[in-house]
Amino acid sequence: MNIPKPTREYIEKLLKEYRDSYFSPTDGTLSKIFKIFPKNNDIREVLAKVVLLNSLYNTNIFDQYPVAEHITRLSVDKALSEGSTSIIAKIARVKFGHKERYLYSFATKYCSWHFPERFFIYDYFVDCIIWEYKKRFGFGSFFRYELKEYERYHEILLNFVDFFRLVGTSKKKLDEFLWLEGLRISNKL
Repeated sequence: MNIPKPTREYIEKLLKEYRDSYFSPTDGTLSKIFKIFPKNNDIREVLAKVVLLNSLYNTNIFDQYPVAEHITRLSVDKALSEGSTSIIAKIARVKFGHKERYLYSFATKYCSWHFPERFFIYDYFVDCIIWEYKKRFGFGSFFRYELKEYERYHEILLNFVDFFRLVGTSKKKLDEFLWLEGLRISNKL
């Protein structure tokens, strides 16, 4: 499997090649709705964001209303604005009747759409490529399960940025790149 070293040039090349086909319409829509509804204390506004994010990012939440209720009850605005990584686990842990689900990927996306420069997005394809980079280039010392613990995941990605000298690359741009590269190595791009 050919995994090129992630350089600024390679990142820009990949994003230029695929950004319009994968991100422009979707991201423009999400950006607009998260700007229109920046707070999380009105169930109707939170529900609009949850439904749209779930639909456009395929997060597989089949009953969005309990998620919107949960986020509204948590009073997440202060933690989001401060970039508190602990808010991810709180948002991710949602009760559906008597069952609890851990909506990790969704929670990272929800937080990132509020403050893209404070939160990295976790996704299956990102997990795959980060693990491949670790194996191929030996960056960092971590176990794969740690990618699903947000505080550690955030730390791992900051180490990734340092290791590959990508300082100055925005978290949003890095999220897009890692997702595309993960998609590419999974033979879905």
